[in-house]
Amino acid sequence: MMSIEQTSQLLQLILNSLILGGICVVVLLVLALRQQRSWGQLQDISKVWNRSMSRDLHPGDRPPDLRDRVQDVRRRYRQERQSLLLVYYAFAANLGSTVLLALRAFIPWNGLIVASLGFFLCSLGLLLWTVLRLIAQALRTPSRQRSPRRLPQPSPQASPPTVIALRGWKRSPPLLSPDGPPQPERLR
Repeated sequence: MMSIEQTSQLLQLILNSLILGGICVVVLLVLALRQQRSWGQLQDISKVWNRSMSRDLHPGDRPPDLRDRVQDVRRRYRQERQSLLLVYYAFAANLGSTVLLALRAFIPWNGLIVASLGFFLCSLGLLLWTVLRLIAQALRTPSRQRSPRRLPQPSPQASPPTVIALRGWKRSPPLLSPDGPPQPERLR
């Protein structure tokens, strides 16, 4: 039988786990909304990309920052997906902590409290790491806002550009497949 002091401490530990679980749920909802927004942006950019490819434009004739925007949105989508996964793990560890504390009310073994605290600390660490990653990501300047790359200016005495026939030139594949989110580009 547990004393009143032990019961009070157990209830405080359960309350702490429930509060951390609520915080995890709020962060999960925010990340899910951000990921949904990034997915919509990726779809919009891929439509622009596919339109520019369907006109058989030379890669130099596409909007100049289109490739950078696509890479920025892909990177942001990937980072948000990783952050969402980390918060899921934190939430699962927090649920484990709460279940172990609830079991301690029925099973008189103090090892359950130690295991519960381990799960709680793991959950707290994952949540803090994810939030710090998100803050660092928000403070980082996207590449399209960095200083633009300077193209060499033609000299006034330069000869006109030479047009080269593009035999065997293939269009790039569409960025968005109907099967799901885009995969990172693979190097050949």
